[in-house]
Amino acid sequence: MPGDLDTIVADLARCDVLAPAAGADLESLAEFLIPFAASAGTDLLRRGDVAGHFLLLTSGRARVAEGSILGEMALLRGTRRSSTVTAM
Repeated sequence: MPGDLDTIVADLARCDVLAPAAGADLESLAEFLIPFAASAGTDLLRRGDVAGHFLLLTSGRARVAEGSILGEMALLRGTRRSSTVTAM
């Protein structure tokens, strides 16, 4: 998994919010992330759902946002999702 971890760390470093973080911090965070792919039309997050995770969109497109962190506010606030995000 070292190559995969390097890719995840590079993806995290490209994220505006995480770019200032030290490499070691990004590596620590990367160890908790699970890469996945979704087909077009798949709901990635659903409005009203309880938040248990967030998404970091590193490629492709989604309705609501592109190339950003998705679902983090509900996760951080302990609230339900305010939007549905669908893979395109």
